[in-house]
Amino acid sequence: MSIATVLRMPVPLNHEAHDYAARFAAEQATPAKGKRVYLNTLAVYAVHTYLNWLNIPTDLAQSDCWQPGLRAMFDLADLAVPEIGVLECRPILPGTEAFTLPLEVIEDRIGCVAVQFQEDLNTVELLGFVRAIADEPLEPEIPLNQLLPLDSLLDLLYPEAAIHNLRQWLEGQFGEQWKSIDQLVPMRHRNAARSPINLGDGFSVPAQVDAQVNSVSRAMTIQLAQSSTTVVLVVQVIAIMTAESRLNVSLRLYPDNAARTLPQGLTIAVLDQANSVVLESQSNAETLPELLLNCQAGEQFTMRISLGDYSVTEAFCV
Repeated sequence: MSIATVLRMPVPLNHEAHDYAARFAAEQATPAKGKRVYLNTLAVYAVHTYLNWLNIPTDLAQSDCWQPGLRAMFDLADLAVPEIGVLECRPILPGTEAFTLPLEVIEDRIGCVAVQFQEDLNTVELLGFVRAIADEPLEPEIPLNQLLPLDSLLDLLYPEAAIHNLRQWLEGQFGEQWKSIDQLVPMRHRNAARSPINLGDGFSVPAQVDAQVNSVSRAMTIQLAQSSTTVVLVVQVIAIMTAESRLNVSLRLYPDNAARTLPQGLTIAVLDQANSVVLESQSNAETLPELLLNCQAGEQFTMRISLGDYSVTEAFCV
């Protein structure tokens, strides 16, 4: 994967982040060590901010780099994620094509997030992620072109409960965030666009096949972090019970009640378990973004909604 294909995530750094960084840097014995601690602290705070956007709890106070004695002795940029593990958050300077991890951080880490700095320290970019394999240490030298997209954090950091089990929908079991379409999609949008899909929208059953069809639809609101854009995701699950049962899934985006249209360039994509884009659809003036999937039992996929530099992911299994 080229670094150009990684969806970079800009993260603003507030006064609190710089206050921590300045205070920790002032404790160090040399200016060089102070600069390193300053950047490490900002990198950790940026990842902490990003994970909190995703409602993933973090614990700065339990991170080693938040302990005066440890940060004075070692080159640390770790972030504790309760009940999951420790992420390394390494600052990347302009012009860097690869970065080196200190020996003291290559073990006991679940992975590493690369945090790109520019001359302006008020905003950084999260470039991507490298995951530790089983109980093996991280590689000490990591080229930027080997980073995985930030979406690869999903399987690692989201609890199992955050994966939407679509097969359970057919049994009437939904998460609290899923509402009826009538509750979330305004009437003017339902009238202006197609209603939830039926078998004629790409999931046809041959006339000679004896099939029992079961269909259910639900909707949820999604806000792109640090963006004013809120959209409604409508998911329809269609089970076609034949000798070879199929489960078909439609993913569609609608404007919320406050908007008349979706923003141009809003994209919905489906990623496979290797985090590769397998389907993608983009909004335009005439049609709503929609993806149609034909799934097998036990299959998992990740849906990503993105607009410019902002994105949100949701995980599904069938």
